[in-house]
Amino acid sequence: MVFGSGYAQARVASEFKRIFLPTEKIIFNMHGYDMVDAVGKLAKEDDFVVIISLSGESKGVIKLAETLRLNGVKTLSITRMMNNSLAALCSENLYINSIQLPKEYILDYEISTPYFILIELLFLKYQKYLAQL
Repeated sequence: MVFGSGYAQARVASEFKRIFLPTEKIIFNMHGYDMVDAVGKLAKEDDFVVIISLSGESKGVIKLAETLRLNGVKTLSITRMMNNSLAALCSENLYINSIQLPKEYILDYEISTPYFILIELLFLKYQKYLAQL
């Protein structure tokens, strides 16, 4: 199961599901704070939940990670490269180096490309792992 906490994270979760299609693994991608309780209830002890968040500090993802941890569900956080509450609660952590647009662009915008690169690398490593079995 892959959970994206916001719009950009939901796009990454959707791409995660798409890129892993050839593995024939069933991957549910869910996103948004209204799905936090549903994911917490649906995930079972033998599931693996990937939680994608920019800061790792939003109340929704922290609540989700706490629920999953209490239920013995294995988790992976994907966040910016910084200490954060989500990473502290998850079984495993991966970090991206976030890129903010310079102030002269006037927009408060964070480039999400590093998240997509990371999931492609995960897929390639997983394919290599499967080939060694």
